[in-house]
Amino acid sequence: MRKTLKKLENLIEELNFNPDIVNKLSKIYKELEKEEEMRAICEKERKTEIEKFMEVSKKNIDTNAIPRMEDLEIGLREAALRDGAKALSKVLGEIPEKKKIPCNKCDSEMKSIDIRKKEITSLLGETTLLRNYYQCTNPECKNHSLPKDIQLDVKQTSFSPWSEKVDGESG
Repeated sequence: MRKTLKKLENLIEELNFNPDIVNKLSKIYKELEKEEEMRAICEKERKTEIEKFMEVSKKNIDTNAIPRMEDLEIGLREAALRDGAKALSKVLGEIPEKKKIPCNKCDSEMKSIDIRKKEITSLLGETTLLRNYYQCTNPECKNHSLPKDIQLDVKQTSFSPWSEKVDGESG
């Protein structure tokens, strides 16, 4: 990207365009540079929790602060769980929802009127679920529904089915 931008800059100088065109191209060039900077920042933020943990561990080792095996195992496990929770959130967000669904009380059409956020405790940790909130279009019915909650078996709970199962077995 940077090479392409540099070529564009050189071409502008070589062709000796009129000042208006040069100004417009310069603005485009600066916008492209800003976009490239933003991409670089996003790349840094995209590092996984495991990668971040590995960097810290390497720095500690390089300074002779050798961690205990137990600390490495616990740290990597926690980092892996955080990565898993982020991935789960992303997958949950990609589950499609129907625009219109039938009301389970009066069989009229339900329509999405809002998006609701729900924090879910899963085996991987805390994750966020965004889902459509539906309302019956029949004014006499006024039924509401969150079909994604039903689909994912998290209706009236903030725990994933597996986290409830494991909690039930241990408690």
